[in-house]
Amino acid sequence: MSWLFLILLIIFQHGFSEARVFFMVIKILEVILVIDLMTFIFAIIKEKIDLPMFRSHYHEDDDIKIRVDEGKLMKVRYRLYLDGEKKIKDKGGYLHIEDKSPRRIKIKKIVISYTSLFHFFYLRRSKKTEMHIDIYPLAKKCDLSVCYKVVEDDTSDKKGQDYSEIVGFHKADIGDDLRYVHIPLSAKKGEYMIKEGAAFSRHVYHYKMHDDTKEAIIDDLAKIEYLVKNFITKDHETLYIEAEKNFKIKDIDGLIYLFDHYYTRYL
Repeated sequence: MSWLFLILLIIFQHGFSEARVFFMVIKILEVILVIDLMTFIFAIIKEKIDLPMFRSHYHEDDDIKIRVDEGKLMKVRYRLYLDGEKKIKDKGGYLHIEDKSPRRIKIKKIVISYTSLFHFFYLRRSKKTEMHIDIYPLAKKCDLSVCYKVVEDDTSDKKGQDYSEIVGFHKADIGDDLRYVHIPLSAKKGEYMIKEGAAFSRHVYHYKMHDDTKEAIIDDLAKIEYLVKNFITKDHETLYIEAEKNFKIKDIDGLIYLFDHYYTRYL
């Protein structure tokens, strides 16, 4: 459009050679043209072909959209090519993914269109990529009855135990944790005295995965997510996942690792 406007002005200028206003406008446009070219070349050199993403995983009820980087000194538009050659175009600064079914969306190629600041120049680039977006299922409400529980005895020697129930003391020995020194008693005895915490029981829950179908895997993952977020992390328990490969989950990082395993291989 900018080039068309410039050509029309040149045509008019030749028809009205005496009109200085056309001459001045064309000279101004020539200056703008040079500036546009220089800034465009600079911006292209500095620009990285990449897709800025909010995060690599979403849930079914999320508004699944990826922010598009507008770039500097030029306008940038993205187009994604997914498995099956499906295209997703940039609309209003975001790439929207309409199908929210639980799965892994593999991005095969990114095509980026660059337009210069004053729209005189245009460039298109493409890049193959291994990027992906995971859409997790909604957490499925359940309780710990879907697991079987193992009760294990342990000793209160973990970091963060407040030793509210002290059952005794002993002289410091090699291997003792000096964080549990009883300071008043040590001062009185003239040697380090270590607190002895009461033994406690902890629960370890076991969940058996059903790896036979995609639907069964998604159902299991939805239940496991609910269990981890509502019981395991809150109560500082452990959830063992029994499958072709066993997993031990104590926190959200362990949950994401489990999802990544199944999404990479099955979804």
